[in-house]
Order: sequence, then C-alpha cells, then structure tokens
Amino acid sequence: MFESGNRTWERNEKTEVAARGFTGLPVGVSRWDVLSQVKRLQRELGLTATQVAHLEFLVGYTRDQDWQSGSNPIVYLTVSATANKRSICERQVLNIERALNRAGLVCWHDSGNLRRFGHRSANGELLQAFGVNLAPLAESYKRLYCMAQELEQRACVWKQQKTTLLLHKKVLRQQLTLHPDHPAVGDAQKLLLSLPRRIEARLTITQLLQWSKQMLQLIAAFHEVRDPSSTDQIEVDPAVDSGPQDRSCRKKTSDRSEIQFRHINTNNTKQTLSNERSSERTLPVGNDLKIALTADAERALEKIKHESAVPARQHPIAHEDRSTSPPLPGLEPPSAQAVLLSSGIEHITLKQVLTCASPMLRDMIRNTSKSAGADWEAVIEAATLAAGYLGISKPAWQEANCKLGSSAAATLIVITERRSTDPATTINSYGGFVRGCLAKAKAGDLHLQKSVFGLLSKANLDE
Repeated sequence: MFESGNRTWERNEKTEVAARGFTGLPVGVSRWDVLSQVKRLQRELGLTATQVAHLEFLVGYTRDQDWQSGSNPIVYLTVSATANKRSICERQVLNIERALNRAGLVCWHDSGNLRRFGHRSANGELLQAFGVNLAPLAESYKRLYCMAQELEQRACVWKQQKTTLLLHKKVLRQQLTLHPDHPAVGDAQKLLLSLPRRIEARLTITQLLQWSKQMLQLIAAFHEVRDPSSTDQIEVDPAVDSGPQDRSCRKKTSDRSEIQFRHINTNNTKQTLSNERSSERTLPVGNDLKIALTADAERALEKIKHESAVPARQHPIAHEDRSTSPPLPGLEPPSAQAVLLSSGIEHITLKQVLTCASPMLRDMIRNTSKSAGADWEAVIEAATLAAGYLGISKPAWQEANCKLGSSAAATLIVITERRSTDPATTINSYGGFVRGCLAKAKAGDLHLQKSVFGLLSKANLDE
C-alpha cells in the first residue's frame, strides 16, 4: 500500500530530532519567509523545481497558528488526495516526500496504522494530526538564512574578482600593443589565448585569482624594461626664483604635441577664444567662457527664469510613481504615458492578477494591504519583496518600474514567480528573464495579457 511508504530505515534521523525540538518560528518570520529561502537555495540544497513546488503546496495547506510554539505544522492530507490535487501519481508523491526528508526539510508524524488524518477545533487550532510534519523546515530557517548570506557574499567576491580579471586583461593587451618586441610577449599571448571568451558563473574564485596573479606578473615584467626615449625628462633650474626668468632659467621639457598645449611660465591659465591674455583668474569650478548675450536673449532668459519659479501642475496617474519636481526651463515635460513601453497591462484587471498569483504571493499581498481588500499598492509592495527573494537585482527591478510602470512590473513578477513553480517552464535566471521581457517590450513584442490569460485557462492553477 502506498500509505505505508515512509519506512523507518529510510528516514532522516536529524529531522526527527528537529521536529521534537520545535518551538515555533522566530519573531517576525512567517512560513513564506522560510519557503523563500528554500527557493533561493534550490540548487545548493539539490532540489528540483517539482520538489520545491510540492513543498510550497504543503506549506499552503498549513495555517499561521500551526507554526507557533505549542503546535506543529502537520499536513494530514492523504497521499491519494495529494496526488489528485497535484495531478501526479501516488508513488511520485512518496518519492518527493523522501527527497525532501533527505534534504532535512520534512519528516512524518505517523499514526498506528500509518494513516493520515487530523482534526481542528472551532477556532482552527490543530487538535490531532498525523501526516507530513514541516517542523524541520521551520527549524532549518537559521541554517538556510546563513547559507543565503554566505552565498550572497560569495557572489559579491566572485563579481569583484571577475571585474579585476577583466581590468588586468585590458591592461595586458595595452602592454602588448605598446611593446610588441618585449621578451614577455609570447607568454602574454599564450595566457590570453588560454582564457575563455566569456567569464561564466561556473568558474571558481580560485581560478579567477590564479589568472589575475599570472597577469600581474606579466604586467610587472612589461614595466621593468622601458624605453628611455618614451619617458619625459624634466629638469628644474634651482635658480628660478633668484631673478628675472630668461631662456637659461626656464624649465626644460621634452617636445610635446600641440594638442592640449599649455605654456608653463605664464600668469594666465585661462583659455579664451582670441588667445589673448586676461587679467581674470580661472575659477576653480564653473564655465571658464563668458559669452555676451544680446538684449533679446537677456529678456528671454529672464522670462524663462520667471516661468520656472512657478510650480508645474501635477498630473497623477493611477498606480504609477511620478516626480514632483518642476520641469526644466524651456522644455515641455513629456507625457507620462509616452515614456512607458507597451506591455499589455491595459488589458489586465486586478482580479485577474490576484487569481494568477501563487498562494504565497496572495498571502504576502494580504499582509501588505492596508485596507480590507487587496489593491494595486499591495500587489506592487509584495512584488518588490518577491523580486528580492527570486534574486532579481535592484537595478533590474528599478528599470522594469521605469520602463513598464509599477503595475506592469508587479504583474511581470507575479507571472515570473508562478512560472518558477511549474516544472514544464523552468527559469535558470530570473534577472535574465526580466531583462529579456524588457527587451521584448522595447521591440513591442511584450504581451503580458497573453501570459495572464494562459495561466487563467489552466484548470488546476493552484495545485
């Protein structure tokens, strides 16, 4: 029978210990925060998209009070009912649960006959339950949080080493161009040819450091031997201040190009159009060139300054962030709708977006809503949080808001987060997916309404 598939010798004993020591989630941490850490560390934990989707399904069948001290987040849904709701077979349900148990995220609280059932009180309190216990997932929050922080720091170090390597590569190529007859040219060309064309994420930090070290050694070898004629020799006469300057007591310099030429011994360092001396000293900041204006130009300038002092009229647009600063003088502010790229958001309603959202996002929207019902502001705020745990960088999220608008950007995050739980449409990089959608919007090929209508056409969207 499939109900007795969780054998004792197949269990992870650490999860049993974690379940017995469950004291509730930390203060300020919800069940969805724990799930977001699992999604962020999916590759490091060795989980597939199907397993993460099943874990989200189990978390959705619990209540907030089940994750508090004195209770247990147990899902007492039977194996057959779980298989029917997820449209998979019962054996696959048990295989996924075993994989989650090996990862240390779930365990089982079995009855005497290994049947799964439970009862709740009138106020929703869990009185008795036998089934899948998610207490190990709650106890793993601190471990998952530390892993996420370490992964983020490691990514930051890797990015810095990549930037350093590319800089050294550029300097080494410049040295090859300037010194083609140097003895180290052969080694430098050999090293550059051995480097990959693209620095991909699979390369380790150790490999990047090794290449940077080799490049630094070659760059130092190029700097050791220099052509004396290539350096400027400057000699200063010690008797410069002893008397009037003449040809014999001026600074001796090598020949220089006439481009950006400047006299050394002059009291006037200010360039003028007529190349004449000026008694005024150059200001440290600002424009050095003063052009006389005509009477008509002066009057036009005064008129522009007077008009710019009057605050511009505000034109608020629903659910879009607009700057409150007045427009620049002499320029008409462009239409807000003309700045945004076409995305198809005008064909989508708030109710459709809420229906397409995953159970976790819907719960986040309810928590961020200031009123009784959900609104666009709550959707945008929840989408901002979701973009963070999906790994979408702040510049990419800000670019989506600027080019598509807050509502369209939030709808894009809802679609992206929903697709992340679908094994048939896996996404390797969520930031790349968002930037790809922005490129489609720039070309006029982004149609969010088609994605929303496609999700709504599915029969079992939340299963």
